[in-house]
Amino acid sequence: MSAYSRTLTLSSAATFLGLSLLALWAPQAVAEPGNAQSQAEQGEKIAEQICTTCHRVPDEGGAPVGPEFSTLAERRDWTARQLQQILDNEQHEEAVPASKLQLEAVASYLNQLQ
Repeated sequence: MSAYSRTLTLSSAATFLGLSLLALWAPQAVAEPGNAQSQAEQGEKIAEQICTTCHRVPDEGGAPVGPEFSTLAERRDWTARQLQQILDNEQHEEAVPASKLQLEAVASYLNQLQ
């Protein structure tokens, strides 16, 4: 086996491993915009996956570090932009990055909580 093919094989293995780990770590994909119910359901799943590190999500538990989602839901006018601004604050510096679609789904979830 040449040094080139050994390097290519190691590189391919590293890429595969990295993508596999990312798939396990990354939040689930989000439903297409327009279907508010499925978007809110996806937002709930995303919140359970990445927000319970610090926030308590109804019926799912979580760490009581930050405000509970039921408290956050009292605002009832959440947008993806507002959530991104909050995530950009120093207190969320260790938060898992989220896409705009994921933040829209979480905002939809927060807005439908009662």
